[in-house]
Amino acid sequence: MTTKEKILQAALELFTKQGFNKTSTAQISKQVWIASGTLFVHFKTKQELIDAVYINIKKKSAQAQDIKIDENLSVEENFKKITKNIINYYTNNYIEYQYVRLMNNEPEVSEEAIKEVEKEFKTFSDMFIWWKGEGYFKDLDMNLIYKVYWDIINAILTYCNENKIKQATNEMLDIIWDAIKK
Repeated sequence: MTTKEKILQAALELFTKQGFNKTSTAQISKQVWIASGTLFVHFKTKQELIDAVYINIKKKSAQAQDIKIDENLSVEENFKKITKNIINYYTNNYIEYQYVRLMNNEPEVSEEAIKEVEKEFKTFSDMFIWWKGEGYFKDLDMNLIYKVYWDIINAILTYCNENKIKQATNEMLDIIWDAIKK
Protein backbone atom coordinates (compact mmCIF):
# COMPACT_ATOMS: atom_id res chain seq x y z
CA MET A 1 0.00 0.00 0.00
CA THR A 2 1.41 3.40 -0.97
CA THR A 3 1.68 6.28 1.49
CA LYS A 4 -1.17 8.03 -0.29
CA GLU A 5 -3.37 4.93 0.04
CA LYS A 6 -2.47 4.67 3.73
CA ILE A 7 -3.44 8.31 4.24
CA LEU A 8 -6.78 7.75 2.49
CA GLN A 9 -7.46 4.66 4.62
CA ALA A 10 -6.57 6.40 7.87
CA ALA A 11 -8.66 9.43 6.92
CA LEU A 12 -11.60 7.17 6.08
CA GLU A 13 -11.36 5.43 9.45
CA LEU A 14 -10.91 8.59 11.53
CA PHE A 15 -13.47 10.73 9.70
CA THR A 16 -16.03 7.94 10.00
CA LYS A 17 -15.29 7.34 13.68
CA GLN A 18 -14.89 10.94 14.89
CA GLY A 19 -16.47 13.15 12.21
CA PHE A 20 -14.73 15.69 10.02
CA ASN A 21 -14.46 18.55 12.47
CA LYS A 22 -13.07 16.41 15.28
CA THR A 23 -10.41 14.79 13.11
CA SER A 24 -7.20 16.71 12.58
CA THR A 25 -4.64 16.14 9.85
CA ALA A 26 -2.14 15.59 12.67
CA GLN A 27 -4.21 12.62 13.91
CA ILE A 28 -4.30 11.17 10.40
CA SER A 29 -0.54 11.61 10.02
CA LYS A 30 0.06 9.97 13.40
CA GLN A 31 -2.06 6.96 12.49
CA VAL A 32 -0.07 6.48 9.27
CA TRP A 33 3.24 7.07 11.07
CA ILE A 34 4.25 9.96 8.83
CA ALA A 35 5.20 13.58 9.47
CA SER A 36 2.37 16.09 9.11
CA GLY A 37 4.23 17.69 6.24
CA THR A 38 4.20 14.40 4.35
CA LEU A 39 0.41 14.34 4.40
CA PHE A 40 0.38 17.77 2.76
CA VAL A 41 2.69 16.55 0.00
CA HIS A 42 -0.18 14.27 -1.09
CA PHE A 43 -3.15 16.47 -0.13
CA LYS A 44 -2.71 20.24 -0.01
CA THR A 45 -5.65 20.80 2.37
CA LYS A 46 -7.93 18.84 4.66
CA GLN A 47 -10.76 19.61 2.21
CA GLU A 48 -8.79 18.01 -0.61
CA LEU A 49 -8.36 14.92 1.57
CA ILE A 50 -12.08 14.79 2.44
CA ASP A 51 -12.91 15.02 -1.26
CA ALA A 52 -10.30 12.41 -2.23
CA VAL A 53 -11.70 9.86 0.23
CA TYR A 54 -15.23 10.49 -1.09
CA ILE A 55 -14.23 10.27 -4.76
CA ASN A 56 -12.17 7.13 -4.12
CA ILE A 57 -15.10 5.38 -2.44
CA LYS A 58 -17.62 6.40 -5.07
CA LYS A 59 -15.39 5.36 -7.98
CA LYS A 60 -14.67 1.96 -6.44
CA SER A 61 -18.34 1.39 -5.68
CA ALA A 62 -19.38 2.43 -9.21
CA GLN A 63 -16.94 -0.09 -10.71
CA ALA A 64 -18.17 -2.84 -8.41
CA GLN A 65 -21.81 -2.11 -9.16
CA ASP A 66 -21.43 -3.05 -12.83
CA ILE A 67 -24.02 -0.53 -13.94
CA LYS A 68 -24.99 -1.69 -17.39
CA ILE A 69 -28.10 -3.12 -18.97
CA ASP A 70 -28.09 -6.80 -19.87
CA GLU A 71 -30.34 -7.07 -22.93
CA ASN A 72 -31.16 -10.68 -22.00
CA LEU A 73 -32.72 -9.63 -18.69
CA SER A 74 -36.02 -7.91 -17.94
CA VAL A 75 -36.11 -4.44 -16.41
CA GLU A 76 -36.89 -5.99 -13.03
CA GLU A 77 -33.96 -8.42 -13.33
CA ASN A 78 -31.57 -5.63 -14.39
CA PHE A 79 -32.83 -3.44 -11.55
CA LYS A 80 -32.30 -6.21 -9.01
CA LYS A 81 -28.86 -7.16 -10.40
CA ILE A 82 -27.60 -3.58 -10.08
CA THR A 83 -29.21 -3.10 -6.66
CA LYS A 84 -27.75 -6.39 -5.43
CA ASN A 85 -24.29 -5.26 -6.53
CA ILE A 86 -24.72 -1.99 -4.60
CA ILE A 87 -25.81 -3.78 -1.43
CA ASN A 88 -23.13 -6.45 -1.71
CA TYR A 89 -20.39 -3.88 -2.28
CA TYR A 90 -21.31 -1.83 0.77
CA THR A 91 -21.97 -4.81 3.06
CA ASN A 92 -18.42 -5.92 2.31
CA ASN A 93 -17.03 -2.38 2.59
CA TYR A 94 -19.22 -1.13 5.41
CA ILE A 95 -16.84 1.59 6.60
CA GLU A 96 -17.08 3.14 3.12
CA TYR A 97 -20.86 3.04 3.41
CA GLN A 98 -20.60 4.77 6.80
CA TYR A 99 -18.46 7.51 5.25
CA VAL A 100 -20.97 8.08 2.45
CA ARG A 101 -23.78 8.25 5.04
CA LEU A 102 -21.72 10.71 7.07
CA MET A 103 -21.56 12.90 3.99
CA ASN A 104 -25.36 13.00 4.00
CA ASN A 105 -25.38 14.23 7.61
CA GLU A 106 -22.28 16.47 7.50
CA PRO A 107 -22.00 17.55 3.87
CA GLU A 108 -18.33 18.49 3.85
CA VAL A 109 -17.55 17.35 0.33
CA SER A 110 -16.98 20.09 -2.25
CA GLU A 111 -19.21 20.80 -5.24
CA GLU A 112 -16.31 19.85 -7.52
CA ALA A 113 -16.05 16.41 -5.92
CA ILE A 114 -19.81 15.89 -6.22
CA LYS A 115 -19.70 16.80 -9.92
CA GLU A 116 -16.81 14.40 -10.50
CA VAL A 117 -18.72 11.57 -8.81
CA GLU A 118 -21.94 12.33 -10.71
CA LYS A 119 -20.13 11.39 -13.93
CA GLU A 120 -19.55 7.90 -12.50
CA PHE A 121 -23.28 7.42 -11.88
CA LYS A 122 -24.75 9.09 -14.98
CA THR A 123 -25.57 5.73 -16.56
CA PHE A 124 -27.38 4.71 -13.36
CA SER A 125 -29.42 7.95 -13.25
CA ASP A 126 -30.21 7.75 -16.96
CA MET A 127 -31.45 4.16 -16.53
CA PHE A 128 -33.78 5.11 -13.70
CA ILE A 129 -35.16 8.06 -15.67
CA TRP A 130 -35.68 5.88 -18.76
CA TRP A 131 -37.37 3.12 -16.73
CA LYS A 132 -39.70 5.68 -15.15
CA GLY A 133 -40.47 7.18 -18.55
CA GLU A 134 -41.29 3.71 -19.88
CA GLY A 135 -43.80 3.23 -17.05
CA TYR A 136 -41.93 0.71 -14.89
CA PHE A 137 -41.92 2.94 -11.80
CA LYS A 138 -44.76 4.56 -9.91
CA ASP A 139 -45.89 7.93 -11.18
CA LEU A 140 -43.99 9.87 -8.52
CA ASP A 141 -41.43 12.64 -8.64
CA MET A 142 -38.06 11.15 -9.62
CA ASN A 143 -36.42 12.63 -6.51
CA LEU A 144 -38.92 10.77 -4.32
CA ILE A 145 -38.23 7.52 -6.17
CA TYR A 146 -34.48 7.96 -5.58
CA LYS A 147 -35.11 8.79 -1.91
CA VAL A 148 -37.27 5.72 -1.35
CA TYR A 149 -34.75 3.55 -3.21
CA TRP A 150 -31.76 4.76 -1.17
CA ASP A 151 -33.61 4.84 2.15
CA ILE A 152 -34.58 1.18 1.76
CA ILE A 153 -31.01 0.30 0.75
CA ASN A 154 -29.77 2.15 3.85
CA ALA A 155 -32.14 0.14 6.04
CA ILE A 156 -31.02 -3.13 4.42
CA LEU A 157 -27.33 -2.25 4.80
CA THR A 158 -27.84 -1.45 8.49
CA TYR A 159 -29.74 -4.71 8.95
CA CYS A 160 -27.06 -6.70 7.11
CA ASN A 161 -24.31 -5.16 9.22
CA GLU A 162 -26.15 -5.84 12.49
CA ASN A 163 -26.76 -9.45 11.47
CA LYS A 164 -23.39 -10.07 9.78
CA ILE A 165 -25.03 -10.71 6.40
CA LYS A 166 -22.67 -10.16 3.44
CA GLN A 167 -25.02 -10.76 0.49
CA ALA A 168 -28.37 -9.31 -0.49
CA THR A 169 -31.19 -11.84 -0.62
CA ASN A 170 -33.95 -12.00 -3.21
CA GLU A 171 -36.42 -10.97 -0.49
CA MET A 172 -34.43 -7.81 0.18
CA LEU A 173 -34.39 -6.97 -3.51
CA ASP A 174 -38.13 -7.62 -3.73
CA ILE A 175 -38.77 -5.06 -0.97
CA ILE A 176 -36.99 -2.37 -2.97
CA TRP A 177 -38.56 -3.31 -6.31
CA ASP A 178 -42.06 -3.52 -4.80
CA ALA A 179 -41.70 -0.07 -3.24
CA ILE A 180 -41.18 1.75 -6.53
CA LYS A 181 -42.53 -0.47 -9.33
CA LYS A 182 -45.79 0.53 -10.99
